[in-house]
Amino acid sequence: MQRLQQTIERNYGWIAIAILTLLPIIRWFQINSLSLHLESSFQVFSMIGRLSALLGISLYAINFVLSTRLRFLESLFGGLNKVYIAHHVVGGIALVALLVHPLALAFRYIPDKMTKASELIIPSLSGPLDWPLAYGRVAFVGMVFLLVLTFFVKLPYQLWLFTHRFLGLAFLFGALHALQIDSDVSSDTWLKFYILALSLIGIAAFVYRSLLSRIYARGEEYTIEQISSPAKNVVSINLRPKTKAISYKPGQFVFAKFMQPGLDKEGSHPFTIASAPSTDGSIQLTIKALGDFTSKLGTLETGTTVELEGAFGRFASIRNKQPRQIWIAGGIGVTPFISMAKAASKKQDKTLEQINMFYVAKSKEELIDEETFIGLANMQNSNFNYHTHLDTDGTRINAEHIKNVVKSLNSTAIFICGPPAMMRDLKKQFIDHGVSKHNIHTEEFSIS
Repeated sequence: MQRLQQTIERNYGWIAIAILTLLPIIRWFQINSLSLHLESSFQVFSMIGRLSALLGISLYAINFVLSTRLRFLESLFGGLNKVYIAHHVVGGIALVALLVHPLALAFRYIPDKMTKASELIIPSLSGPLDWPLAYGRVAFVGMVFLLVLTFFVKLPYQLWLFTHRFLGLAFLFGALHALQIDSDVSSDTWLKFYILALSLIGIAAFVYRSLLSRIYARGEEYTIEQISSPAKNVVSINLRPKTKAISYKPGQFVFAKFMQPGLDKEGSHPFTIASAPSTDGSIQLTIKALGDFTSKLGTLETGTTVELEGAFGRFASIRNKQPRQIWIAGGIGVTPFISMAKAASKKQDKTLEQINMFYVAKSKEELIDEETFIGLANMQNSNFNYHTHLDTDGTRINAEHIKNVVKSLNSTAIFICGPPAMMRDLKKQFIDHGVSKHNIHTEEFSIS
């Protein structure tokens, strides 16, 4: 019963998506005869086309809401990183549904009426213009083109951000098509108002995040006080608030926009905070050069203004109630643990019996801020144990090794942050060793 409750709590967001998506589909079945739509291939394809339209338009609107970074979404999904994972999944399903919709409607005329089938996809150049159908064609081409760019083409971030802004226009045409074309939506009052309401919410979410973010979603301004390089291809940036400081918990992340010429057009990017909350509001970001943008951060200068939005994330260990914890960091994935360890150094958590930290790196030179973990482990009456695992011979860390070190995995919460493949592999191994997936927490994040 407790596990069921935990499962429900961890999936509030997905449950909400399922309900919002299923409501128009349930209504469709209420006003249509299923047996009638199964009598012929014409009717079957017609049903598939109409249901895929309802599914696609609903998910598309929901996807705009998922991109807003609004606080209530973190509570529903258990962290903004999980919101963006949902954003990718929902967008992918919406793309498939939008592809199926016109194809299914066209297939219902094959092979008897090929001309009619082709006209649903390719517009006729003769005769009056059918505006509702034209809206649909524009929406279909725009949505599919932009969503394919989003999911299947690796674009530079700035170009991806530019193309993403046209999704709202494509959705607007899609909504006009759905509301004006002769269909179940236009003929049924309940469906019409539901799709209208969902469309307006989606458009409002898009306008808020993409067009009005500089007014309504601005972050707090900070100044770069110091820049250092704690390891190869790694830059550590110390920031101090200009006026108001953001509030954050150990292990959370922020979106940072650097206002230095050459970087100010790049938009905001997510970075985990590597400092513990302090009275002066200062923040440290530790960033590894992993791409075009992060490689440019070595050119940053002191005095540069940085706009921070946040903080976000539910990775912080203080949220877990298990008496024992295991922290596993891979590469630059150590940053949330640096923040958590610094906070623990200031005030030991007496509710925790033991913390075992495993820091995985390719070499000793790649270890970042190791003195923080060593210092915490050496504190008097410390419940913190620190272990390094260097992949010098290609031997990867595994759950069996960790279990042998900590002796028992019972009543243990496991926090993993590192390369996605490492996190997936270790999570599967721990589950195979009997650890509940509810006690395994990973930090994975992507905004594109």
